[in-house]
Amino acid sequence: MSTSNQTQNLIKKIVMYYKRYGLIMLVRDVFSKIKRGRVLLFEKVVITYCPLTKPILDMTPGIPMVMKKACEEDLDELKELADRYDDWRLYDFLEWLRRGDAFILAIHNGKIIGYACAGHRDNILGGAIKLKKDDAAGLAAFVPPEYRGRRIGPCLDVAVSEHLKRQGYRRVVGWVGLSNYSARKAHMRAGVAEHITTISVFQILMNGISNSMLDKICKRAGRNLE
Repeated sequence: MSTSNQTQNLIKKIVMYYKRYGLIMLVRDVFSKIKRGRVLLFEKVVITYCPLTKPILDMTPGIPMVMKKACEEDLDELKELADRYDDWRLYDFLEWLRRGDAFILAIHNGKIIGYACAGHRDNILGGAIKLKKDDAAGLAAFVPPEYRGRRIGPCLDVAVSEHLKRQGYRRVVGWVGLSNYSARKAHMRAGVAEHITTISVFQILMNGISNSMLDKICKRAGRNLE
């Protein structure tokens, strides 16, 4: 499992534990694990930012393929893809469809070879980062290893951005693990800026990163696009 997947699963467990047992029990358990060297309180992540107010890049894939919006008829093939590559997002597919998210598939020779999804959420990273009403959250992107390096990921990013721009969103904000270099490279090819920051357990459980702080982060990251 990749670092970003492990981080997201850890965050989900922390939030569930907090809701079930309360803050006092969570802090007690966290600090008992710190003494045994089994948990880290701080995790460096990369916040990604793509402005939709600027022209979207024109991206050409390295192999012939078409883009399409996912539908329920694609779920069986997506499930096979998730099973084959141990993709933890298996149970999110149906939710994305039902919410009407920008869930885009890359098709080559009639077969799904990648997907990306973004849509409106109130927050990301388990509540650590609050989003505005005209923000879209970058939810997921995946391309099988044998198809990477052919600009499929950047093409998916562009297709999702175009869909969201038509819906009136101002920007896409997401996150990726610091060591997930392939995803970071794909995002940057598609015009996505990034800002490295540290997310702590306490940021997730308390107030998180505010809208104004997120604006400052995106502004700093966006300088790389100018």
